[in-house]
Amino acid sequence: MLPTEIMAALVWILPPNAMPFFAAACEAAFVLAKPAKAMMDIPQIVPTHSSDTGEMGQVYLATGKEVSMRRWQEDRCEFGADHSRDYETVGYLISGHLELDMDGEHAKIMPGDSWMIPKGAVHRYRVIEPIVAIEATCPPGRFAGRDHPV
Repeated sequence: MLPTEIMAALVWILPPNAMPFFAAACEAAFVLAKPAKAMMDIPQIVPTHSSDTGEMGQVYLATGKEVSMRRWQEDRCEFGADHSRDYETVGYLISGHLELDMDGEHAKIMPGDSWMIPKGAVHRYRVIEPIVAIEATCPPGRFAGRDHPV
């Protein structure tokens, strides 16, 4: 079980239907930290107004030494190019409709569904209806150029 302080912090950064998924997924390694502005050993809250935005439009949420979270809000789009990343990704779709192609397999993702993309797996997304999604990456995707395709 996550400490009460961390569960309280999750209420501030996650919608109610996403909290149980991330509380369970991150229980062992969850550390809330303000990216690049505070020590990652100390629990931190990342307020929405101070969240950084990455090159692909992702909004960086809490970031620890071993795991980071990010929020995606994307409009409709066709499949992008196949790519892979140097980290593992788990995601949770809050709203919208998404398609995922991964290593030749195709999946439709609906609100409430979650997914996992192994480190190095070739994949691509298509947004059917505008989405809001939360992803966690391990190790943190935002550091050491990991958000760039491998």
